[in-house]
Amino acid sequence: MPAPRFNSRASHTGLILGALGVAAYLWSMLCAFPSHSWNAVRLAPTFMMHAGQTPYPTLAEGPLTTWIYGPVALFLQWPATFAGDAVTAVLAAAVINCAVLLLPLVIALRSEGKLRPFALLVVIVFLPSSCWQFWQSDNAAFALGLLANAALFAGSARAAMLAALLTALAVWSKQTELPLVLAQAGWLLWMRGRGPALRYVAMCAGFGLGLGALFILWFGLEGFWFNLVTLPGRIPFAPLTGKLHDLTPAFLAYGLLPLLLVWRFRRTIRQSPAFALGALSFATLLPFAVISFFKVGGSVNSLHSTFYLLPGAALALTAWLDKKTYAAPLFIAATVVAMSLVKADHYRGTFRPQTQALKQGAYLAASFPCSIYIPWNPLLTAFSDHRFYHAEDGLSTRLAAGYAFTPASLRAHLPERLSVVAYSRDDPPGFMTGLLPARARHDRFGEWDLYSWELAPSKP
Repeated sequence: MPAPRFNSRASHTGLILGALGVAAYLWSMLCAFPSHSWNAVRLAPTFMMHAGQTPYPTLAEGPLTTWIYGPVALFLQWPATFAGDAVTAVLAAAVINCAVLLLPLVIALRSEGKLRPFALLVVIVFLPSSCWQFWQSDNAAFALGLLANAALFAGSARAAMLAALLTALAVWSKQTELPLVLAQAGWLLWMRGRGPALRYVAMCAGFGLGLGALFILWFGLEGFWFNLVTLPGRIPFAPLTGKLHDLTPAFLAYGLLPLLLVWRFRRTIRQSPAFALGALSFATLLPFAVISFFKVGGSVNSLHSTFYLLPGAALALTAWLDKKTYAAPLFIAATVVAMSLVKADHYRGTFRPQTQALKQGAYLAASFPCSIYIPWNPLLTAFSDHRFYHAEDGLSTRLAAGYAFTPASLRAHLPERLSVVAYSRDDPPGFMTGLLPARARHDRFGEWDLYSWELAPSKP
């Protein structure tokens, strides 16, 4: 008896239902993107570059940023810097973030032959919702690394050179992506022999060093080295009990479980060269991902090594279901729609762009020129005061790494007539709350907590 194939009517119905569910899910993630102050904090370094300032200050310089990763991810958000206000900039960044993830996934799925739409739907919903809701260096590193793997799989010398360039760009998006070169070289050694593997490593080194030289010329060696090497190296590990209490499900889903599945299905994986490259990338990057995960600030995005498995796993799953049952399309569609609804609801899914807090913050920044400090949204005051102030996460990161800063260096990059500090409802209180004057009063303005005080009269 021949193996069942996707029934045409069921396939079309399932594809339409699944696509509608995923489209609604992605739209809800885009709508939630502006509500997270993290995104404005991570966009600010790109705006600093656009204004001619360095996002990699030394300890004595400033303003201090949250960016301790490579600059490639900053360049990817460059189009957002042409926005006329913070709200438009964050919405543009949300669209760019979505495109940065979606396009490489489509290309990677297409690299093995005809694109399976059902596989794309599965990959989209199995990526953590935080990928779609937050702009992070991991998104850029994974996207470029996935494109590099797809180019490498093409097989030609020109494609190998493109893969080496893309891999270098991935490493200069996030430093922990460097082991990807070893995974790709190992795959080439297995598939094509020692010569192609060595030539590829040499090309990666050439592109990587060349890009590094350009970035050093652009940003300066001292600040670049401090922010990309010294500072990350001194960030301590988080308390283990607290980390596991908050993120055990994420660690199991994107760390331990994929490792067990790769071991269980290792023979099946070896039968697909593209899937094998993804699995090798995952296994090589996983130890470094786990280290990042358990450091202060680590989260599910640190485990993005697992994402390299998703295209191959999705293709294998849909192909297996294709052979088993006529109802496979409807089963996949129902699963995709259910996951979309559950994840959108759990992660504050909404179908209207959540820009209310940003608009209120922009009003506050315009109402208190050169007087208000918004620790978790440097973009708002950048548009109103045309200056960049310290990002609170930049201050906290340096304190966690054991660095201190003088009152003078702190004050140099705060508003000139500072008398108001504003936190939105979801901002974690941090360093600045301990520096508020005892006379500061607390008020609420929409979704914002305001701490304000009267300035002492200046001496004649």
